[in-house]
Amino acid sequence: TIDILTNYATVNAAPVEQLDRVLADEIYCGCDDGVMSELGRLLPAVGLSRYDGQLLARMWMNFRSGESARVCNPSLWAAALIRTFAKVNAIKIGDFEALAGLAGVSAAAVGKAAHRIETALDIWPFDVRFLNEDGFMSYLYSYLHKLTEGLTKEEG
Repeated sequence: TIDILTNYATVNAAPVEQLDRVLADEIYCGCDDGVMSELGRLLPAVGLSRYDGQLLARMWMNFRSGESARVCNPSLWAAALIRTFAKVNAIKIGDFEALAGLAGVSAAAVGKAAHRIETALDIWPFDVRFLNEDGFMSYLYSYLHKLTEGLTKEEG
């Protein structure tokens, strides 16, 4: 496995168009719109770590730096961030209906808000900007699976 990783694995860390973006951390005003508080409440309920919370905060700050929309429902946006984060990292956090229920919003509204975040930030699966340890391991395993499939087809 190590031989395969060191000889064949290539990591496309970030697309070129993402490299010159200003990180929201550098321009974030520090104002609390309630979303961070809601994330703090929801994270333990869905089994995410404090480090995951830091990645989610970065995702929110990046989103807010390019969006001028007013935040009317912090619970909705917190649930949408968690849903997007789970998708990026290919982690199971349970039923999205249950997540929406914890946040006190509809699953459809969470889906729409998550799509808005994904579109605004040009998020893709295993996006390195928001990748946690579980996501990194999932990415490696999926890459190794594709690689071994290719080797098997060549042998057969």
